[in-house]
Amino acid sequence: LNWDGTYDTSFDGDGKKEVGFGDTNDSPADFMVTQDGYIVASTKRGSVVKLNFDGTINTNFGNNGFYEYNPSYSTYSLTNHQVKLTETSDNKIFIVSNDYSVNATNPIKVHKITSNGIFDSAFNSNSVLGISLNASSVTLNGLGIDDNDNIYISGYTYESGTPNYVKKVTSTGMIDNTYNWTSTAYNYFPGFIFDASDNSAYCFSTGYLYSDSN
Repeated sequence: LNWDGTYDTSFDGDGKKEVGFGDTNDSPADFMVTQDGYIVASTKRGSVVKLNFDGTINTNFGNNGFYEYNPSYSTYSLTNHQVKLTETSDNKIFIVSNDYSVNATNPIKVHKITSNGIFDSAFNSNSVLGISLNASSVTLNGLGIDDNDNIYISGYTYESGTPNYVKKVTSTGMIDNTYNWTSTAYNYFPGFIFDASDNSAYCFSTGYLYSDSN
């Protein structure tokens, strides 16, 4: 959109871009604008597309503009599956996806790909990293990245108190076990924000008990 709210017709000719991901049951998951002006969007079924700033598909990315992060995407649940995207200082992309209905042991999968949509061979010995925030089903609610390209993955469960969990994964795909935060207070649909200006994180929620005035 232009500053006055009208469509910017320099973007795909009419200000709107429709992308077909090959599955009519698919739905959007996450979206970001990269530091160098590209648009990257992910779906719940396991695909990421990269668009140029004029709305055309960047065919130099992945396979003609698409990176498939789950070959068996049809097994992913549109209800349970979540995806978070973030970008490193050198324009690489982290894809953090979660679907506990598919894999209860390590339901969170971490991909690190180059700006051209190729898996980063230096990440986790050239393989996807699987982790779990805790032993139960987790809903992702945030993803942060610090100055050293380490990522912070946050999620919560519907257990007693609705606890929130945060784990740190290094830029090379190692889990930093010295950073393993779990909330102790009652939370209701907790959220997570990472402030890259000073590498601090904030977890927040509304009171779990309706009688709680704070």
